[in-house]
Order: sequence, then structure tokens, then C-alpha cells
Amino acid sequence: MNDRSKVLELFEQQKEYTDKRISEGIEKYRKGNAEIIVTDKNGICSFRGFYGEYELEFEVNGKTMKKTVLLSSKSDNKIKVVL
Repeated sequence: MNDRSKVLELFEQQKEYTDKRISEGIEKYRKGNAEIIVTDKNGICSFRGFYGEYELEFEVNGKTMKKTVLLSSKSDNKIKVVL
């Protein structure tokens, strides 16, 4: 067995572990916090993110509102929130 074959065999043995670690890393990164300050005169903001569930929190003039939204490949991912 040559070195290349040994490396490929090792990767194959560790594939499930590696896939799990990558998934956990993406999930940890995805669950971070972001603060978006809206300065548009129409109150419109946009952001890029992974598909999945997000909890949005809005604060306007001391009033706070939370909303859970789902970004999906099967949706236009436009969300309207009225305070």
C-alpha cells in the first residue's frame, strides 16, 4: 500500500468524525450574534446568512420586539416587520 492509499484509508476511517466536527463548527458559527443598525429612511435593512432559523430583535424608540424567522432555499426570504 502506497502513502496515498494510506492517507485515503485514514480519511475514510475518520469521515464520520470529520463530518460531525465540520457540522458542529458551522452550527456554532451560524448561531453568532449580529447587530444591524438601520439608517435607511424607509427602515429597510438586509443581511446575508445561512439558511436556517433566526431570532430577530428590534428596538425602536424604546420599544422592543422579537420575531423568529426561517430563511429557506424554497422562499424569497423577505420578511416584513411592523412595530
